[in-house]
Amino acid sequence: MSPLLLLSALTLSVAAPVDAGPTVEPAGMFIADSTLPGERRADDVVPRHLCCVQAARTRWVIVYYGHGFRGVDDERSILYQVRRDAPDGHIVKEGFLAKTVTDWKPAGVPPAPAGTVYFKQYGHATAFGVPKGAVVGGKPLPHANLFVAQWRVSARVLDPKADRLVHSRSTRSCSTARSTPNGCSSG
Repeated sequence: MSPLLLLSALTLSVAAPVDAGPTVEPAGMFIADSTLPGERRADDVVPRHLCCVQAARTRWVIVYYGHGFRGVDDERSILYQVRRDAPDGHIVKEGFLAKTVTDWKPAGVPPAPAGTVYFKQYGHATAFGVPKGAVVGGKPLPHANLFVAQWRVSARVLDPKADRLVHSRSTRSCSTARSTPNGCSSG
């Protein structure tokens, strides 16, 4: 079995006749909410794009990020869960791998435009590694119990009074589209 397992809120059923093949049945949300402050549905943030890695015989690590609704690609912090027995098992631990910064002032970067701040966002997290106790050919692997999580970091301009991400026209051309108060439209 591959140490990297991508999950969705589906279950695989093999109760169907063998010649019919397996069926996929919706099973609801895999991670409905986070318990971490600033990353909960009550904070207008939802879990998004998760990746699951088997860490040991009875432990699974899920890495995902929070997504808000303050504009396009409002990605927030990178979070993790450690689960017991299976990817959908009991949550043993939940925490931050990287926490978003709302008023980010990176060294050597000019200040944000007047009335705005830089918002440090993290997104597109993934994880990979080799489970603890992994063996190949009857021999323990020297890199067992070694895992990596990685993600991208981006600075976005945020209007804190409106609580909205500011669309940057310098990265998107409106020359073939109609300009609107929220950016460009192809209509």
